[in-house]
Amino acid sequence: MLSIINSIPVRFFRMRLRDPRIRSFLNPPISPCPGLALKAPEDWTVEKYFTKIGGDLSEYVDKFSTVQEVLDAHRFELKGKGIPARKRKYIMMVNEYFRRGFLSFEHIEKRTATPKKPWSKKKSAKAPAKKAKPDDKAGDKGKKEAAKK
Repeated sequence: MLSIINSIPVRFFRMRLRDPRIRSFLNPPISPCPGLALKAPEDWTVEKYFTKIGGDLSEYVDKFSTVQEVLDAHRFELKGKGIPARKRKYIMMVNEYFRRGFLSFEHIEKRTATPKKPWSKKKSAKAPAKKAKPDDKAGDKGKKEAAKK
């Protein structure tokens, strides 16, 4: 068995145990990063925060009173407030970006997140829509009855 592994070139083995990296091309991390001491600006409302981070979170604004409450919330608190799993993950991901210094309130102030458009099924372009022909069955019956008389 060991001889088989030695005969396979190294290029076919991939390291799968890497830590995930957060890429920040335009924004270098804030140094030092805020960590758990992250404080939200006083003039920010929950509605403004959810609008700026995106993710279609506007329907959950009434569940929080301050932005600091959102930043300090744990997953069980978010679940207790009735927020679905995908939205919880998104909120926690953005909060973690703030803690690590990849996002800042100054940067997100400039951001304009557009709301999602409602999804609609597109018509397939394979078969063009056919126009319905009017039925002349009633007209044919009338002609036949007139011919019989």
